[in-house]
Amino acid sequence: MSITTGARVPDLRFEPVRVEPHQTEADLTRHRGDIQGLRAVAVLLVALGHAGVSFLQGGYVGVDVFFVLSGFLITGLLISEARTRRHVSLIDFYLRRARRILPAATLTLVATDLAVYHLLNFVRAKQYLQDSISSAIFGANIHFASIGTNYFAQGQPPSPFQHFWSLSVEEQFYVVWPTLFILVLGLSFRRYAMRPAWIRERAINRVLVVVALIAGVSLVFSILYTSQNPAAAYFSTPARVWELGLGACLALGATRLAAIPVRWRMFMSWAGIGLIAVAAVAFSASTEFPGYSALLPTVGAALLIAAGVASVSSRGSAGRLLDTAPMRYVGDRSYSFYLWHWPFLIVYAQHVGHSVSVTKNLGLLVAAFAVSIITFRLVEKPLRSAALTKKPAMLPVMAVVSVLAVLVVATSTISTISDHENQLNSAAQFTAAPVLAVATTPATTTATSGATSSTTTGSPSTGGGLIVGGQPIPAVIAEVQADARHRAMPSVLLPPTASLLNDLPRGYPGHCLVATGATSEPICRLGAASAHRTIVVLGDSHAEQWLPDVLSFAKTDGWVVVPLIKQGCTASRWMTGFEAPSCPVWFKWALHVISTLRPTVVFVGSEYMTLSSQLDPSAAGGLDRVAKDLRGHAGHVVIMGDVISHKGQPVDCLLGAHATPEGCSEPLRNGESDQTAFVAQQASYDKVSFIDPTGWFCDKGTCPLVVGNVITFRDENHVSATYATALRDVFRSAFYAAIGSKP
Repeated sequence: MSITTGARVPDLRFEPVRVEPHQTEADLTRHRGDIQGLRAVAVLLVALGHAGVSFLQGGYVGVDVFFVLSGFLITGLLISEARTRRHVSLIDFYLRRARRILPAATLTLVATDLAVYHLLNFVRAKQYLQDSISSAIFGANIHFASIGTNYFAQGQPPSPFQHFWSLSVEEQFYVVWPTLFILVLGLSFRRYAMRPAWIRERAINRVLVVVALIAGVSLVFSILYTSQNPAAAYFSTPARVWELGLGACLALGATRLAAIPVRWRMFMSWAGIGLIAVAAVAFSASTEFPGYSALLPTVGAALLIAAGVASVSSRGSAGRLLDTAPMRYVGDRSYSFYLWHWPFLIVYAQHVGHSVSVTKNLGLLVAAFAVSIITFRLVEKPLRSAALTKKPAMLPVMAVVSVLAVLVVATSTISTISDHENQLNSAAQFTAAPVLAVATTPATTTATSGATSSTTTGSPSTGGGLIVGGQPIPAVIAEVQADARHRAMPSVLLPPTASLLNDLPRGYPGHCLVATGATSEPICRLGAASAHRTIVVLGDSHAEQWLPDVLSFAKTDGWVVVPLIKQGCTASRWMTGFEAPSCPVWFKWALHVISTLRPTVVFVGSEYMTLSSQLDPSAAGGLDRVAKDLRGHAGHVVIMGDVISHKGQPVDCLLGAHATPEGCSEPLRNGESDQTAFVAQQASYDKVSFIDPTGWFCDKGTCPLVVGNVITFRDENHVSATYATALRDVFRSAFYAAIGSKP
């Protein structure tokens, strides 16, 4: 048997099978008004959820409804073609997909590329233009999964092209599905070729069994993968195949569905609507998804589709409600609306530089729908029905033109942006980072409400650990005074704004950090490998950002440095595993390593304040328990205070219109200073030392984003590697003060 790629192949020819009285070929391929209405429900859930409608936080389940619909409709067309034309043409299949998908998608990609180039800052524009290229070749889900699993890329604004991930999942599925359909159907037909015509329905049943098995495996994978790595699972094609497979199973089992009594179909339709509605209302961004949770909207969609398989929706059913003129109108334009709604919302919000009200977002959706109407009328519909686009030779032409159009626009604008970045980087090469002086006059303090104020040599009440830091360093004092005089933004910033997002801690092998999902790694011995003193750096990314500073003095001062760092594992997750099940296992392993090494110092860093500047009680409690666990295994335990948090991304403020250092400064919120004092006091009670870095960033309640010409923060709550390097002398002095020793 050969698989056709255009020519009609006799091997797949067979007689029409016997079907139930109510089941005809038209039942699978007819234009069902209830399905168009279900498309409308799906796209409205997605759009309104993205617009911030409070009771539709789970509106993203509309994408899962689309997956089930797509699997049903595409499989129905394949079955119909196999039965009526006695062959299945892959070229015809992909030509239909190209006419349906490419014109509107290409228009959206090119228009959004131009919009981000002209409306957003050059850092974001370059980022998003690169996103559009992966979207044009239907690799968006893989691209965004890699971003979602990159710890330091998390927390960045969403891309205007992020919604293309769902199209990528569909098209990746359809690379395999038609060929699999032909193979299984053809093999079954050969086996039963000499049997009576009616038995050839078993060929379809064979395909149904295969698809059901694949969908079952995919569902199990989705559940397991979601529990381990939700960010990657969300975009994963293998974790989503079962949703498309569920729709395919509906089409393959349509003969049986047609026999369901009318009263049951009515119940199924309302149950389906109910399940989708519950998911849209009850789910939120914190829901583990897809996994088990995705069963709710997908089963709901399956019930609705199955209820209308045999005939036009009966009176009183939910299908009749969906099959109304307004719902069909929105459903017909749902694809274009899905493409346009997200860029309208995202580009506008990033252009104005602040969160947008729900009312304004709804207005943007109206504008996006108006553009969708035009796109449907002038692009989608004409090109889908044009005789020229139905010729097999047009398939490669349409594919090449689509990709080239996006590539030309994206690469040309990226080149222009890169030239500007090179100019900034060249200017930065001739500018040295300032050395930040250390305050030389220590003052005694106790852990009270507000930021602590300098270096102490003990806690009078407990005789325990040392509280170090808090007093503003001269460079920050000078910056706050300069900002108060409305200082202009320096012409050259370090790192250059073009490189800020990539200004990560460096100077050690990447394998020295525990990978996502892993619970252990080979032990790295850095610094002065033959030294007798050992520092273990324990914690999450808030410990990692100080690791280069530790390494900077380790070689000269004679320390071995052992990093035990797992990004994303805050102190609370070390104990409870909340949102990261691997963290407690990793921490037990790290504690065992520490008990074996018996290091001179364990330096602990962890995020313990949320971005809303509120103390995470579980994280603070976790630090308390960690301190108690570590005291018996190390000569000294030093807890590093958490840094302040910014409410927005630094790069966006620095590149905003009329940006000034003063305008990009953050106020030191009372919650932050109070929480720092609370953790400092807790460390004192636990008889471990505490370093308060507040004065390295703030003075008189103001925290500059730019100190001299150095950008202090890389993102909302991570110190830029450049500023951390500039602080190395400050850090070294604080470290030795915390352990009550001299270098």
